[in-house]
Amino acid sequence: MKFNPVYLVMVLGLLVLIPVARHFQQRPSEFYGIAEDPDLDLSLEYAGVLKEVLVQEGDMVAPHQPLAVLERTNLPYLRARLNEEQKLLRAEIEALEQESTSYRKRLVQARELARFEVDNKIAELEGEQARNQTLLQQMQSLSLENIPLPTDPKLAALRSEREEVVKTYDLALAELRKKLDAQRAVLQARLDKVAVEQQELDRQSEAMTLRAPSPGIIGRIHFVPGEQLAAGDIILNLYYEHPTQVIAYVPEGLLTAVEHGDELQIQSLQDTKYQITGKVTSLGTKIRELPIRMRRDPSVQAWGREVRLQIDPTNQLLQGERVLVIQSEK
Repeated sequence: MKFNPVYLVMVLGLLVLIPVARHFQQRPSEFYGIAEDPDLDLSLEYAGVLKEVLVQEGDMVAPHQPLAVLERTNLPYLRARLNEEQKLLRAEIEALEQESTSYRKRLVQARELARFEVDNKIAELEGEQARNQTLLQQMQSLSLENIPLPTDPKLAALRSEREEVVKTYDLALAELRKKLDAQRAVLQARLDKVAVEQQELDRQSEAMTLRAPSPGIIGRIHFVPGEQLAAGDIILNLYYEHPTQVIAYVPEGLLTAVEHGDELQIQSLQDTKYQITGKVTSLGTKIRELPIRMRRDPSVQAWGREVRLQIDPTNQLLQGERVLVIQSEK
């Protein structure tokens, strides 16, 4: 039987292909991803006229940097109305204090005058009793200790009258203080309400200035000064200089090979020597068709499971850059 060399070539080919296949099976799993963050849509909670845009598209901005200013035409009117109401309330409180002080002085003076008059009557009666006692001493030879002078009921009545007079005026003063406190509390409550409304106007006025929530680059500016904006209208977009996440799709053959918390290597396709570590923060629960940029062959449809990886924001990748995600063997 004649030996066919084709069979020998086939056997040798198999011997060569088996190690190569094993090599590819053992190499790290690789798939593509996009390093990109969604743009931040910046808006304000109030409607108004766009007064000024303080930045241009492509500008680098710092946190809290003013970006745009809106204007509400009714804010000055509202502020003036509150200032006038505050002025009137303060004047009303001052007038109430002055009136109360004047009335209190009159009550105190009336109390002191009434007490003075009763005290004079008591003094006159006590003087009269003293004179009677002296006369009794002269007329009698017995000791006064044995013959006490009868108590004059008029004196006791006057002393009781003095207590009642003082008590009456003290009650009037207490009632005045109570009434004043109640009226002042009502006015102060209204004044406090005005102060709260003024603070709210100040907050709204400050809220009319759009500020950068974080460092980044200005994307598209959607309005120009003079345009009327509704509350919540997107004024401009902001994006980070470098991405903070990578979105990739795990191929169908490796759907369960990646787990939450895994650390994978992210390799730049522009500079294959540049690699950083990404941590899996999210795993999709649905198989989806891969976007064209994430396919190995753009012309061939493929499906996979979405995975998001967090990366260090100080990386050198560009927003929207296509990267290679490498999973080492576990």
